[in-house]
Parts: sequence; C-alpha cells; structure tokens
Amino acid sequence: MLLSRLAALVQAPRRSFTVRLSLIIGAVALIANLTQSAVFAFTSRSRLEKAVSIGVRDNAYQLSAQIERGMFERYREIQSLAALPEIERGARRPATTRALLEEL
Repeated sequence: MLLSRLAALVQAPRRSFTVRLSLIIGAVALIANLTQSAVFAFTSRSRLEKAVSIGVRDNAYQLSAQIERGMFERYREIQSLAALPEIERGARRPATTRALLEEL
C-alpha cells in the first residue's frame, strides 16, 4: 500500500523534477535502512544464540561434574561403611546398626 502510494506520487505529472527526485531518494534510503536493519537483526540474533548456547553448555558441564563428585563421595562412604565389621557381620538388632550409623 505504501509503495503503491509512493509510486503514484512519483509518477504524478504535476510534480516537479526535484520533488520526484527527493521522493525517489527517500524511498531508496528507506529501503536501504530496512535492509540494513534486517541484516543486523539476523546477525545479532545468531551471535546471541551462540553465546547463550555456549553458556548453557558450560553450566551443564559444571553441574554434571559437581553431581559426579558428590555421587562418588557418597559411594566411597557407603563402601567404607560396608567394610565395618559390625555392618559386615550383620547386626542382629536394627537399633544397634542405627546407633552405629548415627555415631558416624
């Protein structure tokens, strides 16, 4: 709609050459500005997506490393508790086992 109105203004026979030239230059500048804005928006969006994905990847790696360390520590604790003679023999009463584990 805007372009058709602009074309009608440019082609009107009553307009002088300077008015037509100014309208053409304005239209070209507007189209160039819109094209440049679209290109900048696309490139900035691509860069932002890349930066965010790198940050998320790094956070996921750090989180997995922390979880792995925590799980390994718990595994070592369970291994050392299972090696205790009282646990290895199997306590006859659960209260004795519970008291031993709470003491640790």
